[in-house]
Amino acid sequence: MRGSCGSYDHGKKAGNRGDVWKHAVLVSLANRLSPKASFHYAESHAGASCHQLHGRGEWQRGIGRVLERGTDDAHPYLRLAREYVNDSRYPAAWVLFVTCLSPNVERLTATLYDVGEAVARSYDSPLVKPDNVHVRFEMRDGYSGVSALGADLVFLDPPFFPKADHDWRGLHRTCSALDEASVPFVAWYPVYWPTKAKSFVARTSRWDWELRWAPFGKKPSQNLKGCGLAVSSRLAPLLHSAHSELEIIADRLKAEIHLRSPG
Repeated sequence: MRGSCGSYDHGKKAGNRGDVWKHAVLVSLANRLSPKASFHYAESHAGASCHQLHGRGEWQRGIGRVLERGTDDAHPYLRLAREYVNDSRYPAAWVLFVTCLSPNVERLTATLYDVGEAVARSYDSPLVKPDNVHVRFEMRDGYSGVSALGADLVFLDPPFFPKADHDWRGLHRTCSALDEASVPFVAWYPVYWPTKAKSFVARTSRWDWELRWAPFGKKPSQNLKGCGLAVSSRLAPLLHSAHSELEIIADRLKAEIHLRSPG
């Protein structure tokens, strides 16, 4: 499956180390979900379906570096990503997820949210996708959208820019709402300094797969040190079974996985 590239240009960030980690985890989950007749995937901050890669973009230290350091058969995510990178493109999270899952379900619905006007326009063009995949885009607040949807899996991927505090609060509030509704979810968060991440993890009491590629300095900085994924309890066993293949991704990024247990 190839997502159509729209006018929204996220090329400088697309394919960076944070993307590599979140997308490898999502692909690992998609390949371990039990086959079923229908599946509903939702994403809170989807962005455009595909992004152009630029010569000086952050992808060179992310997916570019990972692809240089070994064969594609080390993780199924790498095989999918290379198809796009060879075409100077990089797909959105939902594209990778539904590409992996669609052969195992009769009907797959992807409900996507974003408030960006350029992002919304990018979905006006037809998407190339399997016949059993239905994509629905809504230009609205993704936190409230996914909370009320009742999907089979929700991916929370807030930008944490320009209002990071707003997104930390929204992430915690939405994780709690999804937990109460027994909706499986994966929630991404950045790690610049331990304080915010530790507070979020302590309040959620869920399994977290955190990747760190740089040490913390003596004081906070704006350089991203890593990122994490909080995972609902129903999905945690699947990621535990994928730990060895995720360690391969971490090794190629010269990073370390910090696994946090609930409590």
